[in-house]
Amino acid sequence: MLGCETSAIHYYEKEDLIEVEKGKNGHRYYNVVDIFRLLFYAKYRSMEIPMKTIITQFGGEENNYKLIEERETKYKLKALKKAKYYMDLADAIEEHLVSIRKIKQLLNQYEFAQSPEVTIMWDDECGWLSKNRNSQKIIVVNI
Repeated sequence: MLGCETSAIHYYEKEDLIEVEKGKNGHRYYNVVDIFRLLFYAKYRSMEIPMKTIITQFGGEENNYKLIEERETKYKLKALKKAKYYMDLADAIEEHLVSIRKIKQLLNQYEFAQSPEVTIMWDDECGWLSKNRNSQKIIVVNI
């Protein structure tokens, strides 16, 4: 319900970040303050901040807001770098999808020739493509 793994909740209990009451039935009961703490910890985990860092920051061992700001800025920059990577990846996949979508309409516009050493495919953009990966070279053909 809180977006926390049970193992994470038990870890927070072990590290004394939250308190737990155990009922006679074995169920755990948390007060409202600890519920909000768990929500906050889940938010930090979603930002890919390691558990040990969360423990240090919220366990009372670290009260330097400048250090916390620097660390979170570092995580933000890391996230932006990942976002750029995934945007570039999505663009590359889209380029490939555009090519795939063109296959049916362009199918009869290509010529294929095959010899034992080389399979050749030619079109205006791609040039020649060798079947042997070790001998592949970019060859520009002007027609």
